[in-house]
Order: sequence, then structure tokens, then C-alpha cells
Amino acid sequence: MKVAVTGGIGSGKSEFMKAAESCGKCVYSADQINACLLDNPEYIKTVEKVFPTAVCHGKINRSVLREEVFGDIKKRERLNAIAHPEIKKEIDNIVGDAVVEVPLLIECGFEKLFDKVVVIVADEETRVERIMTRGISRDTALKIIESQTSDDERVKYADFVIENNGDIESFIEKSKKIINNM
Repeated sequence: MKVAVTGGIGSGKSEFMKAAESCGKCVYSADQINACLLDNPEYIKTVEKVFPTAVCHGKINRSVLREEVFGDIKKRERLNAIAHPEIKKEIDNIVGDAVVEVPLLIECGFEKLFDKVVVIVADEETRVERIMTRGISRDTALKIIESQTSDDERVKYADFVIENNGDIESFIEKSKKIINNM
């Protein structure tokens, strides 16, 4: 069974994935797949053609790229058109039982690639605070949240929904119950 885990930035997907791994599940991350792409010379050349200021000395500057695309929907769509087909190919190559973290599951239309969907939700202020601990400004955090599908839309695709506004121990406990029943 291939299970997708999704939710907005700062909702707690990474913590869910740690719980899944601790339960012995094979785990993958679309963000990790994307990170590997950012080191691929052919991919870098493609990105550089569209976002020349985000590439310096053959490397993608993630913070420059982030600032550029989250301030302009057309640029974000261009980047997604480059990245999403490559990420989909890698997800398609995953065989067997797996839990895959896919932050943009709905935005990409990837929900059909999975047998089950787990959605992690958290209120906006909690998410903003979590995002800011990563060194991202409040303004940028809000822009990123606004650019993503709403929790209300995500839960329409969910087989399981976990709220993550409280303490981490409670969230991990809820997560493990779901993981062990898959």
C-alpha cells in the first residue's frame, strides 16, 4: 500500500514521517526528491533558463528561488511545471508498501498515485510560528501558506485527518495509531 502524507507547511508532516519510520515503515519525501533534483546538473540548467538570478556558479540558491517564486504566482507555476513531472516520475518508481510525504499532493494532482491519504492540519498561527523557527520571515511564511491549498480542500481527499495544534507527544500518539492500522 502506498500512503501519501500531506498538509500545509508547518503542519507537522515531518513529525508524522518520523513516527512512520519508527513504526518500521519505508518512508520517502517529495521534498527530498526535489532536493536531489536541485543537485542534478541538467535540472539546474533548466531552472537557470527560467530563473537566472537563482543560479550562481552552477548551484541553485534556494532562498533566492523561494523569494522569487513565492512573490509571483506565474513564476511559481513555471517552477512547478519544471519540478512536478520529475517528482512524479520518482514517486511512480516507488514500489511496495511506503509512506510518502507530499506537501503539494493536491496542487500537483498526485492524490491518484496513492492508496490512502493522510492529511495533517494545524491552525495558521501555529504553522507561522513553526515556519519562523526555520529562519523564514513571518511575511514569507504567510505568503507560502497563502500559496498552498487550504486545509478545507485537502481534507476532501483524506482517508485520515490528524489535528496538530497541541503537544508533540499527543500528535505522535495519534499518528502511530493511524500508522499501525494501515
